[in-house]
Amino acid sequence: MKKLIAIAAWVFSMNILFAQTTTTDYNSVPNNVSQQFTKDYPNSNADWVVDGDNNYMAEFKNPTTKGATIVVYDRDGRLVRTESELAENSYPKEIDNYYSKQFPNTKYKVWSSKDARGTATYYIKHNGDVHWFDKDGKYTSSKRESTYRKVKPMK
Repeated sequence: MKKLIAIAAWVFSMNILFAQTTTTDYNSVPNNVSQQFTKDYPNSNADWVVDGDNNYMAEFKNPTTKGATIVVYDRDGRLVRTESELAENSYPKEIDNYYSKQFPNTKYKVWSSKDARGTATYYIKHNGDVHWFDKDGKYTSSKRESTYRKVKPMK
C-alpha cells in the first residue's frame, strides 16, 4: 500500500511539474507583435486572439478597404498570414458555382487568405465549417472552424 501511495504521489508531482514548465501565459499579446501590427496597420484597433500555440491573430476593419481583415503573427512578430473579406465578384467564379450547388439560397462571404510568401487561397465559413478553395477557386477541403482564446495587447 505504501508503494502505491508513493507512486501516486510521484505521478501527481510530475504532472504538476510538467504543467508548470509547459504553461504559456496568453493573457496579453507580446510587445513585439503589437508593435509590428501598429507599424503594418497604423491607426487600426484590433481584437486579438491566440491562433494555435504561438500565433497571435488581430481582427480589425481595414481603413483602406473598409472590409474585415485578419492578420496573424508568430510570437516573434513575423507575419504568418493575412485574411481579407472580399467584395462580390473579386474572386474566382468557381467558388460561387460550388457554394450555390452545395448550399442553395444561403448567403455567404468569401475570404482570401495569403501566407507570408503571398500565396493566396480562398475560404467560406458555413455552419461551423470552413470550406477551402485553391488560387483558381477549385474546392480543396472542408475543416471544422477553430476556436480561439481572446487576449489583449500589452500597454
